[in-house]
Amino acid sequence: MSDKTHPLDQLGQANEESYHRSQDAALIDELRKRLQNEAQVESIKAETGVADDAVLARLAELGITSEMVPVLHLVPLFDVAWADGEVQDGERVLLNEAATATGITEGPARALFEKMLSEPPDAKLVAASMAFISSLLHVLPEGEAEAAKNNLIDLSLRVADACGGVFGLWGRIEESERSALNRVAERLSAGHPDAAKSLLDRL
Repeated sequence: MSDKTHPLDQLGQANEESYHRSQDAALIDELRKRLQNEAQVESIKAETGVADDAVLARLAELGITSEMVPVLHLVPLFDVAWADGEVQDGERVLLNEAATATGITEGPARALFEKMLSEPPDAKLVAASMAFISSLLHVLPEGEAEAAKNNLIDLSLRVADACGGVFGLWGRIEESERSALNRVAERLSAGHPDAAKSLLDRL
């Protein structure tokens, strides 16, 4: 009597082993990613003082690291700049000036900045960035928070108005960019209604 396993049984066993190996690899990759995300959450938390784990987890899932945090403040500006489908020369100048002032000159933050110059930021990144900014404003000292709100409002309006005309004159901001500014105000309104009102009052 032969002890040889039928070839089809051998093939089935091999396929089953291959399946389990692929499942194990997928679980390991998922665990590794989860641990990396948790490490990034703790790193950003330590760097900024923001303790909203839900907001930080959203950023980590989008691949944002603590080195990229400075550019998060500019993401809403990119959303405004791209509202008409392209970044105009004047908008590009203002964005680069803002990047230089924020110290975004090299590394992962600069790479993300350059990417957003060539293509619009993902809507999920825009929403997560605004949620992060809102959380950060709550932990900053009052004077710094107020200055940060005013800076965000001023830069958003300057970017929207960069295509031409005299800043502050009604009608110089295109409707698409006005809609983007309204989105900024809407996202600020839940945690910072004063800043949202200030922005809307200047539209």
